[in-house]
Formats: sequence, C-alpha cells, structure tokens
Amino acid sequence: VRGAEFAEKLSIRALSRAWQILLKAIPEVQAAPRPLAAAEMAKNGRAENGVIVNTAPVAFGAMGIPVIVAGQVTGLDPFVIGQMAGRQLPFMTLIVLFWVTSGAPAVYGQVLFSAHMVAHMTLTMISPLFLVLGAPITLALRALPAAGRGNPPGPREWLVEFINSPISRFLTHPIVASVQFVAGFYIIYFGGFYETLASEHLGHMFMNVHFFISGYLFYWVIIGVDAAPRHFSPMYKLMVLLSSLPFHAFFGIALMTMSTVVGDKFYSELMLPWVTDRLHDQWLGGAIAWGASEVPVEHPAPAVGFRLRSVLHPAVLP
Repeated sequence: VRGAEFAEKLSIRALSRAWQILLKAIPEVQAAPRPLAAAEMAKNGRAENGVIVNTAPVAFGAMGIPVIVAGQVTGLDPFVIGQMAGRQLPFMTLIVLFWVTSGAPAVYGQVLFSAHMVAHMTLTMISPLFLVLGAPITLALRALPAAGRGNPPGPREWLVEFINSPISRFLTHPIVASVQFVAGFYIIYFGGFYETLASEHLGHMFMNVHFFISGYLFYWVIIGVDAAPRHFSPMYKLMVLLSSLPFHAFFGIALMTMSTVVGDKFYSELMLPWVTDRLHDQWLGGAIAWGASEVPVEHPAPAVGFRLRSVLHPAVLP
C-alpha cells in the first residue's frame, strides 16, 4: 500500500531522471575502487533532489551536494534551489571576469607567461561558458524599453539589428565559431604576434577582448540559451565541438614541448631576478592550457549530447 501511494506521487520527470542516474552509476560503481562509497554518491544524487550527476564527480561535489544540503536544511525543494543557483551563477562569473582583467592575473600576466595563460584560459574557457547560460541577450531584450514609433532607435533596436545582421549570421555558424575559437590561439602565439601585443598595454587589452568574445561566440553557438540567428541540430553542434577538442589539447602540448620561449625578447628585457627559467614558466603555461582544454569535455559536450538524446528519444527524457 505504501509503495502504491509513493508511486502515485512520482512524476515521469522524476522517474526519467532516476533512470539516467542509475544508467550512469552502474558502470561507475563497478569500476570504482570503493564500490560502496560510489554507490552512496549515486544514491545521494537521487532524482527527487533534481540533480543529474555530471560526468565529472568534482562538478557534482561542488554543485550537487551543496544544493542537496541546502534543501535539507531549509526544507525547500532542491530542484528549485538548483534553478536559482543556475540563474545566478552565470552572472557571478562577472566577478571572476573583473578579477582576471584587474586583479593578480592581470598584473602578473604582464611579466609571467604562466599567469598570462591563467587569464587567457579563464577569459576564453570559463567566463563565457557560464555567461551564455545566463541568457544575457534575452535578459537585455526584456529589460531594455522599446524606442516606440516615431522615436530614433535605442539600444534594444540596435541589439536586435545586430543579432539579425549578416555579420552575426556568419559569426554564429558553428564551423566559423569553432575555427575562430581555435585559430586565435595559434595565430597569436605561434604567428609571431604575441611579443608585439604583450609589450603594449593596448595589446593586452586587445587580447583580453579577443579571448572573451571568441569564447562567448563559441559557447553561444554550442550550448547558449539565447536564440542564435541560425539554428543547427544538436548532432551538428556535437560534431563541431568534438572536432575542435584535439586542437585545444595540441596547443597546450605544443607550448610544453617547445625549445624556444614565446616572446623571449620581451621577457628577457624585463630582467626580473625571480624569474630564472622562462622556458619552465612557458611549460607551466602550456600545462595550464592543456588542462583547460578539458573544460569543453566536462560541460558543453555532455550538455549537447543530452539535447541530442532528448531529440532522438523524446519519450525517455523529460
């Protein structure tokens, strides 16, 4: 009797989420060195908590567990708490953006290649990823007032015009967005432009703006919430995303294995006594870039795959 009452309260959405977690948890529990602990983590991510276990356990530990605990302490639905966190987190990344461009990475990035790479990867891989999930364009269109008939166009009309312009349609093609996202790395660092840009303040500003815009365009096209000027299937986006991943990893590996220092003349003229091995610092920067290349694997790729599966099997997923 109790089982029948409980089953009547369960929705199809909750059951489908539970099924997803079980499918993900079974092979992980079998391969885990501590199966009981892995099974306990899967159990704590049950469907009624509104949490889908991510492919990265670190992501679940950083976001899923706090949401579950907050729900248990406050008595609120953890799924609602997760929705609120999902809406606020993208705009909290603006704090990270200001810190990267005005804090320690900006200061040390002018004299250390490794610190510069921290700022570069944050501006390209992390900040745009969370910002596009906050739907800033949709929010702006809802918040900005319309100019009205007979009045000159205002910011809202300019934004709409830009979104529907041929330039925007060209830049938001998945292949174009992926090429500009990857090509910028190789052109700046291996094309001989880095030393010129790094030696000038305007050059640093240009790189910051370029890295952020290129990352924003890429993530907007792949997993953005805002409606893009052009629409492509999840399969197409997934193929474009997966095809770009090896180029990110190879960029970091190339920096780590180089025998010459990128921008060596610029760094040598600084004559900093505490920078004794510029080649090792470049190796560290390459390792940071290599590690950051895993970011598209941790969130965008599973997210696009989830959308693709929902299209192919609409009856299985909510």
